[in-house]
Amino acid sequence: MKTLILILLFTALQIFAQSSEMLLLFSDAKYPFINSEAEGWYDRVTANSGSVSDATNEAIDSFFIMLDDSSARSWFIRTNLFVGDDTGAVFIPQIVSVSEGSATLGNDIDINVNFVPGDYTEAGGLGDGSNSTKYLKTGVIPSAVSEIGQNDAHISFYCLTNDNSSSTITMGVNTTNILYWLFLGANAQARLNSTGGTSQATGGSAGYFIGTRVLSTTQIKYKNGASIGTETRASTAEPTKELYVMASNGNGSPASYEVRFLAGYTIGTGLTPTQVVTLNNIMEWFQDKIGRGVVP
Repeated sequence: MKTLILILLFTALQIFAQSSEMLLLFSDAKYPFINSEAEGWYDRVTANSGSVSDATNEAIDSFFIMLDDSSARSWFIRTNLFVGDDTGAVFIPQIVSVSEGSATLGNDIDINVNFVPGDYTEAGGLGDGSNSTKYLKTGVIPSAVSEIGQNDAHISFYCLTNDNSSSTITMGVNTTNILYWLFLGANAQARLNSTGGTSQATGGSAGYFIGTRVLSTTQIKYKNGASIGTETRASTAEPTKELYVMASNGNGSPASYEVRFLAGYTIGTGLTPTQVVTLNNIMEWFQDKIGRGVVP
């Protein structure tokens, strides 16, 4: 009888151990991505000791699927949506090339200069309200990237902060030839390979801003999918310095630091009005999906 009891006890312990192992296996299981590029981003995050929730992985997976379904993936050479649980994740762009598997354009990661863990939460984005030293280096030098051109480029960002007094450059490069987004209090200016720009009222700095050029004569600014200004501005040669985010590259030195909190940026080819609406809808869907959308 004692032998039988011991056998039954041993068998029960084995079953318990196997069940525990299975629970552990499932608890550590990788999110079942549908899109391979989304999965590749997640792998780069974990290689950088970062972590991402399943809910955010689902949103990223859907973001890429929506890009593919809209034939929009080729519009980007770089995208970082500033997501993940920590700084091991937030500085890993989702997109670093013109197509999956093609050559990386710029840095593999956004090189962090002076941001600290307290400057980021997924819900609140990345930023520092008193920023005077912090920015990101993308490694993208516009003149060296053939996938975008003097008359074929866009830059965009999603801003979470409604600050209508600070004058900053959210992203860009400000040299003899200029590619940047500039806030002047309640007004904004975008220069797309142009030495000039006109400031227009934004109606508030919170929202999704796109600056784009598809013609040698015109540059256009959009907020939340609607134009806030079309300018007749002749294009100039592309900048030969690296593009920064959360500051401007002032001919090799950071300047005009951004104090607003951002929920991502993109760099890519010029966009038509129809493409702007498509991108705006995808971006707003994504920001709403992870609970930080600011557009009513």
